[in-house]
Amino acid sequence: MERKDEKLTSIIRDEAATFIETHADIPPGVFLTATHVMLSPDHHFADVFISIYPTGRIGIFLNKFRTWQHAFNVYARETLRLKNIPAVRFKLDDTELKQERIENLLEGGGK
Repeated sequence: MERKDEKLTSIIRDEAATFIETHADIPPGVFLTATHVMLSPDHHFADVFISIYPTGRIGIFLNKFRTWQHAFNVYARETLRLKNIPAVRFKLDDTELKQERIENLLEGGGK
């Protein structure tokens, strides 16, 4: 990844984390984190991956991602001083879910 791409993804990740912290209605005991950002090859889109803990609360936020996308894109255009800002799409970072599944399998927890 080019240095320019790394800087752009870092800016988007940091702004997405700030946006979620200030604009999302997160219940006590739930942690949302912007883990990483992937740019499309043409830089028109940026996928921001969100990790949610505890994983049992994921269903609450999946429907909110689409609402956040529009609000964040408006926020980013107003806040960031960049010429071309990719359209952001929020996606679930399912790394934690996969890790829990593997741990359950190793412990003999079944399917």
